[in-house]
Amino acid sequence: MTASRGLAALVVAGVVRTALNALFYGFIIAARLRAMMAAHPGMFREVVPALVVADFVFAALLVFMLGKVGRALGGGAAAGAKLGVMLALIGPVLGSVYWFYSTTFMAASTTIIECVYHVVAGIIVGAIAGAIVLKSGASAAAAA
Repeated sequence: MTASRGLAALVVAGVVRTALNALFYGFIIAARLRAMMAAHPGMFREVVPALVVADFVFAALLVFMLGKVGRALGGGAAAGAKLGVMLALIGPVLGSVYWFYSTTFMAASTTIIECVYHVVAGIIVGAIAGAIVLKSGASAAAAA
C-alpha cells in the first residue's frame, strides 16, 4: 500500500461511512430514535462532530488493517468487505448486544436493525477501501 492510496482510502472510507451513518440514523431509523429520546429525556445527546471523528477513526483503523492483512484475505474489494464484516461484528454489533442487555430502553427490534445495518455498512465501506488500497490477487500477480 502506498501512502497516497492509504490516504485516499481513509478519506473516501470516512466520507462514505459518515454518509451511511447520516442516512441510517438521520432518516431511516430517526423516528425510532426520537421516540426513545422522548421516552427518556436527558439520556441521549448528539455530538455530530464527535460522531464524524469516530467514523474517520474507524476508516483509519480499517485502512491500517487492510495494509497489514489485506493480501491474506485475498486482496481488493473482497478483502476489504471481509475485514469490514469482521470489524463490524467485533465493534458495533457486539457493542449493540452489550447495550441491549445492559439497558432497559433498547428494543430488540432496534438492536437487530442496527446490527444488520453495521454489517452491511462494514461490507460497503470495507469493499470501497479495499478496492482503493489493494489490487485484487489476480491483478497483483499479473503486475509482478
